[in-house]
Amino acid sequence: MNLGAQLSGMHLEAPESGICNPKMGISSLEEDLRIEDYLNDKLQTISDLNGIDDLIHNVEIQQKQLKRQLQDISVELTEALMASKNRASVILEKIEEFKTQQKNANEHLVTVLYQNTPELALCTIKSPMEQLRRIKLTHKYLDLLKNVELLKEESQKHLHIDPKLSLEPYIRLKNISKLLQKLHGPTEGSAVHLVTYVQESTAQLLVEIEKILCQKFEKLLEDSQWPNSEYLVTDEWKEYFKALLELQMLDETNAKESLILLPMRILTQTFVLKFRYHFMSDKPTNHPNRLGDYFFEWFLMTVEKWELFLRGNAGPLLTAHFRGSPLSGNSIYIDPVSAFITSLLPVLREKVESLCKNISSQPQLMSRFIAQVMDFDDALRSKFGYDGGSVENGWCGLIMDVLPSLFEGWFAAEKKFALDRYHEIVLSKNSGEIDYDTSTLGKTKSSYGATLITDLIVTITSKYCRLQKFSHKMAFLTGIQAEILDLYFGRLSDALEYFQTATSAIGRTLHGVTKEELEELQGVKGLDKLCRVFCSSEHLISELKDWSNEEFFIVLFDQLQNMLASNNQEIEGINSETTGMIKKSVSLSLNSDNGGSFFGISIEGFERLRNKAEALISEVINYEIPSLFRPYIFQPHWTIASDSVTSNTTIDLISPELDQPVQTLQIYVQFLCQTIAYAPFRRVMRHILKNIEDLLCNDLLFHRNFSYLGSTRFSRDVCTINKLINNWTSQVNRLPFDLPKLREGTLLLSLPDNLISEGKKSLKEAFLALFSSNEEASEMLKNMGLAHLSISQARTIVGRRIIENSEEDENY
Repeated sequence: MNLGAQLSGMHLEAPESGICNPKMGISSLEEDLRIEDYLNDKLQTISDLNGIDDLIHNVEIQQKQLKRQLQDISVELTEALMASKNRASVILEKIEEFKTQQKNANEHLVTVLYQNTPELALCTIKSPMEQLRRIKLTHKYLDLLKNVELLKEESQKHLHIDPKLSLEPYIRLKNISKLLQKLHGPTEGSAVHLVTYVQESTAQLLVEIEKILCQKFEKLLEDSQWPNSEYLVTDEWKEYFKALLELQMLDETNAKESLILLPMRILTQTFVLKFRYHFMSDKPTNHPNRLGDYFFEWFLMTVEKWELFLRGNAGPLLTAHFRGSPLSGNSIYIDPVSAFITSLLPVLREKVESLCKNISSQPQLMSRFIAQVMDFDDALRSKFGYDGGSVENGWCGLIMDVLPSLFEGWFAAEKKFALDRYHEIVLSKNSGEIDYDTSTLGKTKSSYGATLITDLIVTITSKYCRLQKFSHKMAFLTGIQAEILDLYFGRLSDALEYFQTATSAIGRTLHGVTKEELEELQGVKGLDKLCRVFCSSEHLISELKDWSNEEFFIVLFDQLQNMLASNNQEIEGINSETTGMIKKSVSLSLNSDNGGSFFGISIEGFERLRNKAEALISEVINYEIPSLFRPYIFQPHWTIASDSVTSNTTIDLISPELDQPVQTLQIYVQFLCQTIAYAPFRRVMRHILKNIEDLLCNDLLFHRNFSYLGSTRFSRDVCTINKLINNWTSQVNRLPFDLPKLREGTLLLSLPDNLISEGKKSLKEAFLALFSSNEEASEMLKNMGLAHLSISQARTIVGRRIIENSEEDENY
């Protein structure tokens, strides 16, 4: 038997066999077998008995460990059993609660299913559902408010350390505010207080950020002694400039409308203070009678002085900031000079408005100041290209701030001045006199009055052509210029009417024209009166046509047509009487020969006056011609025989009876040649010469008998008259004047009785050809170059020749 078997019989069993065998289902026999196996394993030889104490000691240690483990397991088991029991009771309670809720739900379901109408069923569940929705919405609102407060705190945390860093949380807060505002409409204002709170918080934060950034930028400028002609821009300056731009553009309302840029507003604060000190205090530079002499000039000089600095330093920053944005084409954002001007304009407007109130009752100062304002507006546009942010329409100018309060008074003052000046012109002694220095020879001269009248109208145009509002322009055009033209037209028309009345027998009788008054209308004096009207009308016509082709009046007329076509309210706002006149004038102008223009009707009126005056000039001279030529026509020398002329008889170049007519004609012709243009002069001369020709042909050539000597004298007189007239007009006359029928008639009349030289016709040959047949008569006239005489006239002429040789007379 081995040692294990021997020892197995010893009482070495464990105090609690359950510890050695935790599996409760193992029998005692099996336990003994395991112990025996264990001992056999440990005690193989006698020498192993030496370690029996250690073995027992180890077994005891293991036994203690197992006992502790058993105790711990027992405690854990007890706790687990208690916890399991508690969980079971809780689950049972929940099961009971669930069963109760399920029972209630089933009862509600049954109630809903068995309601009489769907509306009652909805009313039953509506209130609980609404309460649930409100609770969920309240939770979301609370979360939103929490985020808003966090963003505010984050932004405010950076505000005093680095204001630029506070922009990022502000942008996020701004986006939340925009989203709320966008969703606020579809929800019909259900969260009005929340939206308002977020908007106010956002606006408050913006104000705080803006205030701090502006203060820091101001401090930087103050420390660097801005403005200084040698001012140097630093990186910090640029960073603040960009930060202020970015902050301002975050406000959408600012981004969509023209405004003063924040950095520019800070840069111009010093200049604004200087302006107020010099021009809005009790300094001598603020004297009211100086008007805008000082402060307009100061404004322009300030902008000009800092132009290069702004373009070199602020220009690149503005260009980079607005590149790619909708504002990149707006000059007051990308052009630093325009932004600078925009920032300075408010204080200038304040000064202008204050000055307007002070001078509103003083017409002269008011008119002068308005001219200064328009000059200033033009200077800003031309020098610096300032368009006020409107590329299409341009800057309306400060004048639009002035006119609403001053226009009526200014217009009344300008109208009074213009009409007073008009009456001063027409009542002056030399008003109607012809000014021979106005143009060169061959062109119609103007009268002193007409020149001054057109100068007055041009001056009026210069006063209002720069105005922006259409109704203001039309007020000047129709209320002043058109009235002056009408007054002058009436004056010229009355002058012609008086001339016609005073020179007619009936008129003299009815109106009692005195002898002295009649003498003033006769001769050259009468021509002078008519030429005054002619020259004045011609000058007005020329000027009116030039004005009609000016861009200003063309554009204004097009605007008027468009407004009339669309029934624009602005034209109706002028006044009803003027509007009616304008519509009628436009309608007539469009149908006139002068085309559509404001002055079409006036041009036609003055053309009628000119044509009437021209006709009267011809009529007056033609009226004198019969009395002038009467002594010449009825002289008895036409039939003097050749043999009655002695060798001592002097043959004059011209008949003595023509001295007076020729001298009078010379005066008239030279006067007209110096006064009117080439074309009307030729028209008048054609009428005069035609009348002389008809008179001498009908009353002398075709009516009286001529000897050879008388016919040659008559022919010589006609040639002399032609030569004299062409000599008088040689300076302006391009084509010689002629009396063709009279010249040809005297040529035929003065043919010699007999053939003198080969190749020339004699009176006898001409007589035979004329009275043989019409064909031979026509051929003879053609060969002689007599194109203006008819056959019957030629026969009459040769029939008026007296044949001095009676023998030859019998052969005719």
